[in-house]
Amino acid sequence: MADLSVAQRAALAQLIERCPDRVLTQLSGLAGTMAGDRAADLRDMIEVEALDRRRRNIAFGPLLPLFQPRADGLPGLGFPPAVLGRLWRSATRNEPELLPQLDRADDLSRMIADRLCLSAAFALRDRAGEIWPEDASGQAQELAACLDLAATARRALPHLPDWIGRSGPETAAELKLALRQAAGIAPEGASRLLEVIFAHLEDARLILRVAALAAPGGRELSAETALGESELGLFVDRILLALARRAAEAAAFDPAGGEADLDAFKADLDWCAETLAEIDMALPLKADSAWGKAVRQARLKVALSLSERFSAAERAVDAVLPVERTALVGRMTRPTP
Repeated sequence: MADLSVAQRAALAQLIERCPDRVLTQLSGLAGTMAGDRAADLRDMIEVEALDRRRRNIAFGPLLPLFQPRADGLPGLGFPPAVLGRLWRSATRNEPELLPQLDRADDLSRMIADRLCLSAAFALRDRAGEIWPEDASGQAQELAACLDLAATARRALPHLPDWIGRSGPETAAELKLALRQAAGIAPEGASRLLEVIFAHLEDARLILRVAALAAPGGRELSAETALGESELGLFVDRILLALARRAAEAAAFDPAGGEADLDAFKADLDWCAETLAEIDMALPLKADSAWGKAVRQARLKVALSLSERFSAAERAVDAVLPVERTALVGRMTRPTP
């Protein structure tokens, strides 16, 4: 059987390039069951693309979550996934000989990865129209600024399990050092590094632990006030806004409604309860502060919603169970099942 023609290779290359990772894996499995020279060529093209993506994911690893929307729907810094491939090709265009070094998990590999991130930042600043032609809001420059922080983020992110787990003075010092280094790269560097950390947290509420750990210390301001006046306050606001929204949705639940979603109601209650517990543990708030009032309102909404549901359940049980009058004291009786 004849090999693939130039036109066929070009068309397949474009198709493979646009495939999401999951689809590319499926395509690789399908190509493995095919016979013939053209199938072999297709397998080779898929293997080359898969290797290139692995190297891209190593180099851009600290920023990769920014190219995917959050599963929980909370707002956060993000960029279109389609930009990732074009950015990678532009960053590696002039130095393809460096790419095999990324296959080694050592200091040299990390140095090469950091260098490629800087190359990507330069490419965005010089050729933004080529890499991101649909950008109309200046997000390309924001992405370039994030790429400037890739080396700092790469060193910091391995400490993330410690920051959200058992923390101590040394752990707090590491986090604050990373934020200072990011702020030294750009005025908004600390905020961008926090966005990167936030993107790496599958459970957004854990950012409260990071915020509490990184909160500025001092005698002049309380921890809550200092936190609210820093770039960390934005992330607390995000969690509290989500808490208020989900508490309101739980309070508005109507079990008698035709479109009542019991699973969604339960998920809202669970999320609110876990979030309130996380706030109590990681970020104690003053009752009269704006954050404290928001938490109290959410707590009341959840409590009232549960109270109403329990009362409704009792009435429903009483309505269907057979009851009889039972004597208490003297002539006093009460209905019992």
